[in-house]
Amino acid sequence: MKRLGIGPLAAALLAAAFALAPREAAAAWRGLKPADSAGEVCLAVKGETFDYALLDRAKPAVLEVRGPRKIKIVSRYLFGPGDAGTGVYTLRVLMDGEEVLRRSYSSPLLAGAARCTGGGEAAALRSTTLRVPTGRHQIQVYAEVEGEGRAAARFFREVKRA
Repeated sequence: MKRLGIGPLAAALLAAAFALAPREAAAAWRGLKPADSAGEVCLAVKGETFDYALLDRAKPAVLEVRGPRKIKIVSRYLFGPGDAGTGVYTLRVLMDGEEVLRRSYSSPLLAGAARCTGGGEAAALRSTTLRVPTGRHQIQVYAEVEGEGRAAARFFREVKRA
């Protein structure tokens, strides 16, 4: 059996062709501020501060999104005075009035995560991604908590980049 080989010049040209070939666009994420919510809370996490929207069934966080794209929801449990070391909540998401996501989380206390003012510890974050179809859509996000605490979230929209 005869072996076919390629010379060093051909190998270099082949490697260069793969390196210069167009790649699929990678996703980047940009913050998405709710049009309405039950309020905001500042959290300090490992020396950095972040604003989170409070997630309340009576007044859900409302996002206006044009698809197609993905949105990312990063949520945390905010411990109340009588809560133990694990925060439990169910994240619920409605798109145009129809429930599209119901996910329960159990999050442990995160050392170095607390409210910026007034004290109160926070749990480790939980993240979920949602695909938004073509067109304009209203997304409502709220949480049902077990315990004395509250849930809060930050939102991001996918931005295509070349």
